[in-house]
Amino acid sequence: MPKNIRPEFAGKLHERILIERPTAVRDGAGSASGEFESIGDFWAGAEAHSSMPDERAESRAAMPVWQFVLRLAEEILPGDHIVWNARRLIVRTATAEFRPVPKTTLIAEETR
Repeated sequence: MPKNIRPEFAGKLHERILIERPTAVRDGAGSASGEFESIGDFWAGAEAHSSMPDERAESRAAMPVWQFVLRLAEEILPGDHIVWNARRLIVRTATAEFRPVPKTTLIAEETR
């Protein structure tokens, strides 16, 4: 196994995600346009996450919440967007963990 690949993630990071950040770009008329800057493509493990109160989870308007685990990536911030399997999600929390295995955990909510 190559030295830069850690065995702790072997077989767990099987989803390809794209991270984008909204940018404030002005068009010719001076209006803000909704464009995104690519932060990067990452391999991640994805699973459904539920940490919302029961009354919100049971409402018709509740959007699915997902947890992504990936190799340590400190450039991802709350508010960034994830594009994954024809879905668009907004990162709500981004947590960098340095021990025992360096990794980043993202909690993201789907958008309509």
